[in-house]
Amino acid sequence: AATRALTPAIAPAQNVRFAASPVGDLPKGVDPTITDILELIQNATKTVQLQTMDYTTGVFRSKKSWTDLQSALIAVAKKGKVKVQLLVDKSKAGQPGLKELAKAGVLVKSVSIPEYSGGPIKFARLIHSKYILVDGERFWLGTDNFGRGYFYESRGVGVVTSDKTASQQLGEVFQSLWLSAYAKPIK
Repeated sequence: AATRALTPAIAPAQNVRFAASPVGDLPKGVDPTITDILELIQNATKTVQLQTMDYTTGVFRSKKSWTDLQSALIAVAKKGKVKVQLLVDKSKAGQPGLKELAKAGVLVKSVSIPEYSGGPIKFARLIHSKYILVDGERFWLGTDNFGRGYFYESRGVGVVTSDKTASQQLGEVFQSLWLSAYAKPIK
């Protein structure tokens, strides 16, 4: 079998830095993921596009809610000039906070990938990517889903960059799923 050459050639990374979780347990010089995510959202001027398997304001084993991310998304959406879009996996479409986001002007869709023709495969056919793209120019891409436990109790890593080519490509990935028949609005 022929192997395909990488096109375009991978260029040296520009403006890339690491972020990680949990807050308070990081090496010197590594910012907490939640800090970088909130900063990206708060500085948006045109668009915020998020994709994650799981988004929740609920706190595991608690009746409390966590609203840091929720508040930031609603605040930027209410500015009126920033379009906020969120894709979550259909299996997580009932999580706390999603309907509130939709009512506040955030465009929220759940994604259902059809089952494999050979039958179900556990943990397959999910949208599993986690990223936030802001203004089509800068993004965070990492391992944390969007809930308090991921940022404060679990180990996660990610990168933050303003690389133009990578931002453009990530935007195309987002749009292809956003506009697909697999994505349905949550209202």
